[in-house]
Amino acid sequence: MASFLIVESRPKLWRQPRFRRFWTASTVSDFGTPITTLAIQILVVVNLEASATELGVVNAARWVPYLAFGLFAGVLADRVRHRLRVLGMCQLGLAVLLTILPVLYVAGLLTLSSVVAVLLAGGAVSVLGDASAQSVLPRLVDRRVLAAALVALIKSV
Repeated sequence: MASFLIVESRPKLWRQPRFRRFWTASTVSDFGTPITTLAIQILVVVNLEASATELGVVNAARWVPYLAFGLFAGVLADRVRHRLRVLGMCQLGLAVLLTILPVLYVAGLLTLSSVVAVLLAGGAVSVLGDASAQSVLPRLVDRRVLAAALVALIKSV
């Protein structure tokens, strides 16, 4: 019976432009994150000739903000009224931060510490965006199609 409701609600779900935009943005982000991660690792190893330990520090820099600010970001996201705006601003902020790396490379100023600093800042922005994203979907779609919306987001990953 539950699967029947999900199948029945899919056409209604995809007729909602706000959900389609959210799904598209989420899918693009889900594809871009691993590509960015791989590109940064290649940049650090090939161009900065980082050791295994230094590569570990770079990878850890992405996750330290989640440990340090995760709970606070969740509380902050719950107190903000326009979570979709917060999510958009976080994605924009992350794009700006990641643009710093090629600019530093072209200028000949890229160092391991600058990569770590950008990733720490990017991780802080990402943790706030992730906390906001978790509570956006129930506000975008009707409760009757929420299960179908969650399935659509999970299948896009």
